[in-house]
Amino acid sequence: MVRSSRGSGTVLVLALLLSAVSFSGMVTFTGNLLVKQAQLQAETDSAAVAANQALRGLNSGFPCEVAARFLLQNISNLQTCSVVGEKTRVVATKQVGGIVLTAEAWAQAKT
Repeated sequence: MVRSSRGSGTVLVLALLLSAVSFSGMVTFTGNLLVKQAQLQAETDSAAVAANQALRGLNSGFPCEVAARFLLQNISNLQTCSVVGEKTRVVATKQVGGIVLTAEAWAQAKT
């Protein structure tokens, strides 16, 4: 009995196409995560600077409250805020697609 191999090329092309689409989706998602991480780091840096300015009296409010407000405006969450002498430390998180991103920043006035 001779079996026909007719249609096997179609199955192979569909499998390759599905693999290509899956791979491109993975690359897009990973690229988006990298962009969101960079944005979160920039937001955290700015929140740390704002908190340090509040510590020095250049902004009104308490340093950690200023950092929390700044991060909430950028749809991020303040994880930790601490003041050590003249330095402020801010750790922020943001959830993207079920993955929690984290960034940390320190700020200190130039002397």
